[in-house]
Amino acid sequence: MVLVTAPLIGFSGEIIWPIGQILLPVKIGDAEHSTSTWMNFVVVRSPSLYNEIIGRPGVRKIQAVPSTAHRMLKFPVLGGILTLRKQTIAIGSTLIEEGWRALCGLLRRNLDIFALKLEDMTGFSRHIAEHRLNVREGCSLVRQKKRSQAPKRNKAIQEEVEKLVDAGLMKEVHYHS
Repeated sequence: MVLVTAPLIGFSGEIIWPIGQILLPVKIGDAEHSTSTWMNFVVVRSPSLYNEIIGRPGVRKIQAVPSTAHRMLKFPVLGGILTLRKQTIAIGSTLIEEGWRALCGLLRRNLDIFALKLEDMTGFSRHIAEHRLNVREGCSLVRQKKRSQAPKRNKAIQEEVEKLVDAGLMKEVHYHS
């Protein structure tokens, strides 16, 4: 990991200081059609709905053509062109007033690419975008203590998870040790 000296500025103006930057191999696509490249990732210690965000350098690196009007990203793979359909799942709720105004403006300008509710997320195939843990054979798993939440927050978390499971966007997976 390489040291990063510049902060990241969030949508609501919050400042996040990166822990570092790391170059990692990335494979995008499914089992039959994919492309691979090395991409830089900025490592932060911050709660987020997203594990990673591919920026313009990454889009250029895989020679992708994004279309906000069609909510998709197309890029060349061996044997043809692969199409990923873009969909957003949730928006943070901790924005200050100025952040809300900026977010509302962004949403109004890009109504065609955001889903307002889970039912609006159609055409999503797990085979295109499915996250898996890349665990090396023979390595022992690291077990962490379950983090507890306040009862009210725990109930809200459980309700959101149930919505995602019911919509088929998330499923429980058991890893054997």
